This record gives sequence, C-alpha cells and structure tokens, in this order.
Amino acid sequence: LGWSLDGEQVEPALRLQYHLWFYWLRRGYWHEGRQWAIRAIHQAGERESTPLAIMLSYGALFSYIQGRFSEAEPLAHRALAMARRLEDTDALIAAHMTYTITSINAEQALDGAGSMPANWCRCRRRWTACTRGLP
Repeated sequence: LGWSLDGEQVEPALRLQYHLWFYWLRRGYWHEGRQWAIRAIHQAGERESTPLAIMLSYGALFSYIQGRFSEAEPLAHRALAMARRLEDTDALIAAHMTYTITSINAEQALDGAGSMPANWCRCRRRWTACTRGLP
C-alpha cells in the first residue's frame, strides 16, 4: 500500500484495500484500516470511482468504530452520493450499510440500559428506508 501511494498509484491501492478491509475489521486493526483508507481518500482527491466509493464507506466504518463520529459521517455521506452517481451495485451496498451505521451517533449508540437492541431497531428502519428502490 505504501509503495502504491508513494508512487501516486491510488487506484491499485484502493483495490488492494478493498481486499484487506475485512481482515483489518475482523482482527481489530481498525486504526491501521482507517489510516490507510484516509490516506488513499485524500490522495484520490475529487475523482470518482467504484473503489474510492467503497473505501469511503470503509473509512467511515473504521472511523465510527473508533468513536470518530464527526469524521465518519461526512465520509459516509460522500460514499453514498458517489455510489448513487456511479450506479454501481457493490458501491451502493457498502455505502448504504455504512451510512445506516454511521447515522446513529454516539448518544444513540446504546439504549438506557446500556445494550444494543434499540440501536439495531433504528439501524434496521434506516436500512429499509434508504434501500428502497435498489435492484
């Protein structure tokens, strides 16, 4: 990844990160996943591509998991808007998933008893609302 990004090869770096995101997520390497995602996103600038839309989604997810809610939400919004413009199914799925998760902020993350059920009910309603009309 470093070699690709140092050589201004953003698309290959984004494609590689697409294959690494679940490894980072599953192993708890959220900081590493977020750092690489943010670096590639910044280097990509304003261009639009499916790998970038997907990495925006995963960057938002890693930020959210680490409690960086104010960083996660704009990434999720940008990912969803880009995925809609690209009309790419994979990007739309990733963007809708992440948008749904990140739209629940820190205060809403736990119900009064400190458990997740209320959170997941809100998440399910939002997922249903924003996926209407998808193929």
